[in-house]
Amino acid sequence: MRGNMQIKKTVCLVSGGLDSAVAAAIAKNKGYELYFLFFDYNQKTLKKEEECFLNIADYLTVRETKIVKLDWFSEIGGTILINNELILTPENRRLEYVPFRNAIFMSYAVAWCEALDGDALFFGSTLGAINCPDNSPPFFASFQKLIKYGTKANKLIRVEVPLIKLTKAQVIKLGLELGVPLELTWSCHNFNDKACGHCSNCERRIHAFQENLLEDKIKYGDL
Repeated sequence: MRGNMQIKKTVCLVSGGLDSAVAAAIAKNKGYELYFLFFDYNQKTLKKEEECFLNIADYLTVRETKIVKLDWFSEIGGTILINNELILTPENRRLEYVPFRNAIFMSYAVAWCEALDGDALFFGSTLGAINCPDNSPPFFASFQKLIKYGTKANKLIRVEVPLIKLTKAQVIKLGLELGVPLELTWSCHNFNDKACGHCSNCERRIHAFQENLLEDKIKYGDL
């Protein structure tokens, strides 16, 4: 307790990417105490994503960080994101999707949030990402029902997706208004040192900065 006010707690699923960083900053701005959650599922950009996750956590002064290792993701397959021998290109972009990943991540997040007696989950999905079914408004609405019927919490843990109606360009604008250091985030699905510039994540990021007439401060390879 702080005075007569109950501390609001939220588990933020943070990938080290731009969208989840902005969503977490929104939670901070709303007065939530932040608990950051990151998943290591052997993704090829793990090193850079984890580095960005920790930098964002430090910047937002979170209460606790948790890094969860999911080795068994490699056994499922079905995505290039965990295949170090293949590079994601416009031609094989359909393999960028990770089967049912967000539902698995959110299930863990709900369990942690319930154990913390938390109030909400913050997730960074945006309007431009709904080509993946587990990034869509119907998915999050359905997951909210799952939480209602699948937990014993005394209060409903809310699924907050504050960016779901925003384009990437709008997310960048909002992030800057909130003071988020976007240069601490990473979007590329291929490389850890310089962003490739041609995976769908890189393309959306590049175009979004261009729409805002801004320079992206992360390093890119030859575009």
